[in-house]
Amino acid sequence: MPIRINLLAEAQNAEEMRRRDPVKRGLWIAGIIVSLALFWSLMQQSKILIASARLSSVNNKWASLEKKYVQVMDNRSKVKLTEQKLSALVQLSTNRFLWASFLNVLQQCAQDDVQVLRLKAEQSYLSSDLRTNETKTAGAKAPSATERITVLFEARDYNAKTLGNMKLKETLANSALFQDIPQKTNVLLMNLSAPGPDANSPSGVAANFSLRCFFPDKERTLK
Repeated sequence: MPIRINLLAEAQNAEEMRRRDPVKRGLWIAGIIVSLALFWSLMQQSKILIASARLSSVNNKWASLEKKYVQVMDNRSKVKLTEQKLSALVQLSTNRFLWASFLNVLQQCAQDDVQVLRLKAEQSYLSSDLRTNETKTAGAKAPSATERITVLFEARDYNAKTLGNMKLKETLANSALFQDIPQKTNVLLMNLSAPGPDANSPSGVAANFSLRCFFPDKERTLK
C-alpha cells in the first residue's frame, strides 16, 4: 500500500488556524457593524436635511400668510371703527334735535305784545369719560355722551302791565317740547328789567326780559 506524504500539511494547518482566528472574525463583524451604523447615520442625516427643507418652506409660507393675516386684521379693525362711526352718525341724524319743531312751537306760543329780540341756542355733548371717575371694569357700558340743549332768548314786553313775559313763559312751559321736565325747571325767567316809557307800546311802557329753556338730556350711545 503506497504511503502518501502531504508536504503542505503544515502550511494548510497554519492557514486554517488563521481563518479561524477570533480576532480577525471580530474585526470583520466590527467592520460590518460600523458600516451599518454609518449607513443608518447617513439615512438619518438625509431625513433631517429633507425635514429641514420642508420646515423652511413651511416657515416661509407661514410668514407670507402672517403678513396677510395682520393686514386683514388691521383692515377689519378699520372697518369696525368705520361702522361704529357710521352707526353713531346715523343715530345722531335720526335722533337729532329738530330746531324747526322748536321754532314752530315758539311761533305758536308768541304773544302779540312780546317781541323776540335775540335768540341763542347752546347744544353740547358731555362724554361719559368726563362724567365719571369710576374704575373701568369688564363688561362696562359702551361709550356714550349726554346731549344737553338750552335756548336763551331776549325779548321785549310791550304790555308790561299785563305781564306778557309770564304768559309767554307759561305757554312755553306747557308746550309739548317740555312734557318730560317739571314745569318749575324747564323754562326760567332769567332777567326782567323795570318797565320804562316806550312810544311803540300800547300801554306807554315796556320792559326787557330773557327766558332760558332747558330741554331734556338725552343719552347718545356710541355702539
